[in-house]
Amino acid sequence: MGLLDKIKESAQGLSENKGEFFYTKDGDKKRIRMLCEIDDGFEVSFHSSYTQKINVPCQKQFGKNCPYCTNTDIEDLKSKTQYAFPIYSQDESKQQVLMGTAYKNFSAIMPLIEEAEEEGTIVDRDYIIKHVGKALDKVITVRGQKPAKMEQKIKIWTKAEMMEKIDKAYPYKVNLDIAVEEDDMPF
Repeated sequence: MGLLDKIKESAQGLSENKGEFFYTKDGDKKRIRMLCEIDDGFEVSFHSSYTQKINVPCQKQFGKNCPYCTNTDIEDLKSKTQYAFPIYSQDESKQQVLMGTAYKNFSAIMPLIEEAEEEGTIVDRDYIIKHVGKALDKVITVRGQKPAKMEQKIKIWTKAEMMEKIDKAYPYKVNLDIAVEEDDMPF
């Protein structure tokens, strides 16, 4: 198998695994139903580095050693918390994982928290999630709607099942080049 085939196979696996996650892009307007209350979601710790193209869940959550927890070689390495919830996508007619940060304009999480505080619950209606803009100009809005009929009965995923999906969707690979200076590269 040549390098091109390996790259294609790797990319195919990533896109297949991320299909179980709810995503939006500029111009999207999607309808979801929350399958649990805010307090029943959970935190997922991630490590990220823009320069090293790292965005992986902390491996300690899976009972493994995590070299990023103690790494001091990557200057812009950060730890961040994402919040995960099971949802039903009315557009996709399937259960998905909604994951996001607490940043108001960049994720649906804070608007959903505001809905929960205002209404006392978030599981009794559908939500229209609208995504406008890109990068730092992105704004995510959430608006409650009368619930539409769900196409199928579903068994709501447990935290363990969702963590397994997160682990598969964000494969952990140690960046072996992190301690190597550019001048030391053989090409």
